Amino acid sequence: MDIHQSKVIELLRELHLIAFKEIERLNLRVAELEIHVCQPAQAPANITVEPPAAKPFPAPKQPDTGQVSLLLPHKSPSGSCERVYRTGAWIW
Repeated sequence: MDIHQSKVIELLRELHLIAFKEIERLNLRVAELEIHVCQPAQAPANITVEPPAAKPFPAPKQPDTGQVSLLLPHKSPSGSCERVYRTGAWIW
């Protein structure tokens, strides 16, 4: 084997050893955190939680005819027919 190949293999072995040690350390930390999460926290008994006061929603306002006419499609003001995008259907 080449000197460079043996050096690369040695470095890879060291890298794997470091990675396995780090994985073991993290597994121990996860187990420690799971123990802390499983224990119920002691909540103070004298604190009461009140739900927020419900506010009624205001009734929607009725649109006037001007607002409705802006929302609806309308004919051309001249009263003549026109084509939609020059190739579409005729609008009367």
